[in-house]
Amino acid sequence: MNTLSLDIGTEADSEKPTLLLYIDGNEFREILLDNSNAVFFYNLVESLNGTGEYLIFTCVCGVADCGGWDKVKVTHNDNKIIWVFSFNEKQHIFIFSLDIYKNEIYKMQERIDTKKTILQPQFATDPE
Repeated sequence: MNTLSLDIGTEADSEKPTLLLYIDGNEFREILLDNSNAVFFYNLVESLNGTGEYLIFTCVCGVADCGGWDKVKVTHNDNKIIWVFSFNEKQHIFIFSLDIYKNEIYKMQERIDTKKTILQPQFATDPE
């Protein structure tokens, strides 16, 4: 099973806060070898609601097509969350513990609310 952790960092070319997503201890943008991507926290939170397709990743500008993103297929299966998506013609599959997934998202939501942080991007446009 994969591990998920979240933190707040800044965009490479500005001081605007962004969500940093780590899978198995590796920062997600480094896994993809592409720093022009961002995590859209609102849809990450929405992915807790059930199985479906969610635009969790996008370009830092918020336009999914700009970054080459499609939605992530999120499956709730017993006590697991499964992500399946493609990026740059490579398929990625990650399996997370539901409890850890929820805990990381809830902790980050509390941190954002407490510090009144506005994460970038503030919007995301679905791919066409």
